[in-house]
Amino acid sequence: MPVYKKKAKVSPAILQYNGRPITDVVLTFLDLPSGETGPTGPRGPEGPTGATGPTGATGPTGATGPTGATGPQGPTGATGPAPVGYYGAFYDSTDQPIAIASTEQVITINGTTTSSGISITSGSRITIANPATYYMAVVLQIENLSNNPEDVTVWLKLNGAEYPNSGHYFTAPARKSAGVPSESNFSFGFVGTSVSPGDYVEIYWEGSSTDLSLNANPAGSPPPASGSVYVNIFKVA
Repeated sequence: MPVYKKKAKVSPAILQYNGRPITDVVLTFLDLPSGETGPTGPRGPEGPTGATGPTGATGPTGATGPTGATGPQGPTGATGPAPVGYYGAFYDSTDQPIAIASTEQVITINGTTTSSGISITSGSRITIANPATYYMAVVLQIENLSNNPEDVTVWLKLNGAEYPNSGHYFTAPARKSAGVPSESNFSFGFVGTSVSPGDYVEIYWEGSSTDLSLNANPAGSPPPASGSVYVNIFKVA
């Protein structure tokens, strides 16, 4: 069987270097002065770009720049239509009874409310100074003293001749009672054309009885007077 010998412990005091204890040598090394700094090594590769930071607050709005030069003027638009310009509003302030039953009778007009280019001549003629197409509205206030309904016909004449298709028909109701007539408004509109300066239109009527009349009323309190006839006319083309 082999025999193992126990190693002897070495005291630190006996560890020496060049006749000096190892601990003294180590301390001496630690006290040695530092050498010169070596040259800087080459620059390493650039690292990746960091994340974008948050957007800063919006700065104040800058001053408004100068106004640019005015652009060229556009072309002139088409000329608009000329104003109509010709009109008339007329009436009659008298009663106009049927003189003879079933006989034509011209309706008279003695008052002008307003007019331009149109006038009343010879007491019944609506005279047109400027040839054109006109619209005419007629209102008649008809009174019937008969105990029976009575028929009325109204039409137009241009320069003394019947105007085609201008006839209108109306039946006035019987009187309200003895001595108290019925009263009715009869109205119609018509479009016609004047072809020459000075053309004139007249309104004619006839009735089935002499108990028929166009009735005007004097002013009351408070209503104003009312005419027996009203005519409004104005140019449309």
